[in-house]
Amino acid sequence: MAAERSAMAQADYERRIGQYPPSYLLSVDEVSKDDRTHARIWGRAATGVRAEQHDPFVQKRWLSMVATLSLDEGLIALRVVEGSFTRQTFLEYLRDDVVNFCFT
Repeated sequence: MAAERSAMAQADYERRIGQYPPSYLLSVDEVSKDDRTHARIWGRAATGVRAEQHDPFVQKRWLSMVATLSLDEGLIALRVVEGSFTRQTFLEYLRDDVVNFCFT
């Protein structure tokens, strides 16, 4: 990855992003959690031997969370839903939580 870095591209990015105040720069991230999140998805085994996992199958609540961080304000918006975010629920989050915070 370091070999793919371009000093010119980085300087151009810094020039373009530098025109915005810190309050304009937001970071949005989504995370999901259920009772099996702690377990390894892929096991390890010797070559030629199938990896087995002996964790109980748990089918309970699946929660998803999306949060928005601002450079100058910190955490500005957060929403947790049961299940996964759909396009509609994500757009509602942006409209109702993020945009409302930015323009109030």
